Amino acid sequence: MSDAKVNLTQQNPQTESGAEPTERMKKPAESMKKPAESMTVQEAGRRGGMKTAERHGHDFYEKIGKKGGEARKQALGPKGYEELGRRGGQRVRDLIARGLAGETKAASGSGDET
Repeated sequence: MSDAKVNLTQQNPQTESGAEPTERMKKPAESMKKPAESMTVQEAGRRGGMKTAERHGHDFYEKIGKKGGEARKQALGPKGYEELGRRGGQRVRDLIARGLAGETKAASGSGDET
């Protein structure tokens, strides 16, 4: 891979069709005028998610969730989908049991520390 840097602010004097560029095409984008702010991948993802939620709302997420669930169900078939649900339920039971065991240990251990 080349280490050459591309100057994104240079504009081609003509568009691909040969027509003269519009004023909007001549001006660099706002984001190119300002130096980039330092942002983590996590922050970028959070901001993108918030913007998507703002634009589309609750119904959008409900619709894509149903669509994804139906696609997964179709891909796995009835038996596979049933197994997926069983494994999910087992995982929840295991986590609850582990949490209860931790509470029992904490309760029994707290009385011995006096």
